[in-house]
Amino acid sequence: MISPLQITFNLLKSHNVHNSLYYILSEFVGGDELYGSDTLINMNTVMRALTLEDAVWTLRATTQDSSKVCRLFAADCAESVLHIFEEKYPDDKRPRNAIQSARDFANGLIGIEALKETENIINNLYNELSPKEQTPETLILKDILYLTTSPSKLDDYVWISRSEDYVIDEDEWSLFLERYIYHDFK
Repeated sequence: MISPLQITFNLLKSHNVHNSLYYILSEFVGGDELYGSDTLINMNTVMRALTLEDAVWTLRATTQDSSKVCRLFAADCAESVLHIFEEKYPDDKRPRNAIQSARDFANGLIGIEALKETENIINNLYNELSPKEQTPETLILKDILYLTTSPSKLDDYVWISRSEDYVIDEDEWSLFLERYIYHDFK
């Protein structure tokens, strides 16, 4: 069944939501007491009420398991800046393959063992290329490494696509997330 990602005020509280995020969303819907602490709020409403960064944070508090959505969204963000790595290393397809592996895992096409192999490949590449100072290329690898391991704290690692060195347009970033608001949660 296709349904929207949804949160509640109680779920936000249980995930230690920041007070300002809670307040802004509460004001947007007319107050949490009037709206109801367990009333479902769909992500379309969340995205209209909050900044994109705050909306991404709320993915950890959805009523559905949003790990698939988080992984697919993070893959989109990583891919949006992958060209920076590929400009410097045009023949190295390991990061692109890792992004595809993350998508394949999210879609049930590969198992955890294959994803862990990908994680090791990217970790080795990161260690091989990582200088004392971080470069955009190594930061992208770090982002992809997180993508293959733990998408549950999405906001902790999608910021690479928002850094001042290579910002993706806010509208493009928002479209990445909107693509996954409605999903088949079987």
